Amino acid sequence: MASSHSYMERDAARAELAHGCLIVTGPESASVDLDAMSEAVGLQSGWICSPSHAARLGALAVCGTPNALWGMEVSGLKAGQQVQKNIESAREMGMGEDELAWLDGYHRTDESNTLFSYLTGCNVLNGQKQCFPEDEFGFVSCVALLESVTALQNSWAQIGELNEQWSVLVAAWDALEALLNAENSEWRRTRNQELPRLRASIRRLIRSTGYEPAVDPLESLKGRLTGIEHCNQAGQNVYWVAIDGRKHVWIDRQNFATSMEVGMSITYRRKPNALPVGSRTSANDVHHTIEVVTVTQSNQMGALQ
Repeated sequence: MASSHSYMERDAARAELAHGCLIVTGPESASVDLDAMSEAVGLQSGWICSPSHAARLGALAVCGTPNALWGMEVSGLKAGQQVQKNIESAREMGMGEDELAWLDGYHRTDESNTLFSYLTGCNVLNGQKQCFPEDEFGFVSCVALLESVTALQNSWAQIGELNEQWSVLVAAWDALEALLNAENSEWRRTRNQELPRLRASIRRLIRSTGYEPAVDPLESLKGRLTGIEHCNQAGQNVYWVAIDGRKHVWIDRQNFATSMEVGMSITYRRKPNALPVGSRTSANDVHHTIEVVTVTQSNQMGALQ
């Protein structure tokens, strides 16, 4: 790996910088602090996480800027063990170079693995359940599959026989694909970009079948969580997080913070930034903006000492 450094955590997770990207490997039970690891290996700012890149390499996490992730795809890094097993199974079934190249690619998801497995009879779900696109990311991976493996283009609509959700998506596929290209004509290079119009259309379709898509708890907080102000009180890191313009106290536990007032916990990535509007500072205060990673209801109602 090019430009590689290591950073060890207590649970044996290892962070390496390769081709400008952070690659985290180790046992699935390992505790991973992406913020600390990115700083330790000197990862360039503006990075995002890519689950599909991690799955291809058999890693716990892969993070990098969109350009760095794109560069990784043409770097020749060896695929992880599970992907190699998929390729070998497909080769034994006599599949062509297009199929093998897609299996060795960086943009497989559970949705496109479902589509490939159903159409070819080669199970590459790797223990995951069959599923269908519920958002733009799953849909984009399926479109990319059909572009990459042209042999599937004559039979792909058969996936509509799998369940009602796939059926309504197949019926609207051309319109959804047109919306994809209208909302992001560069989607082949920026596949991790959010596409709210496409997501809304996909979810409206699958709701018409009586299925309710999983709710991302971040959705309800987007636009509501604003500035985060950090200080130290009685030896504890404390954050004042503004929700709907009102500040709530959150107690920090290394990228995990709990609110006593709203009974909610967040994991987050923090980066120094300009002071929130109207805030005051002292020499001991450090101010950050917050990028929330997950939101959960919390029973941990700790108190300031």
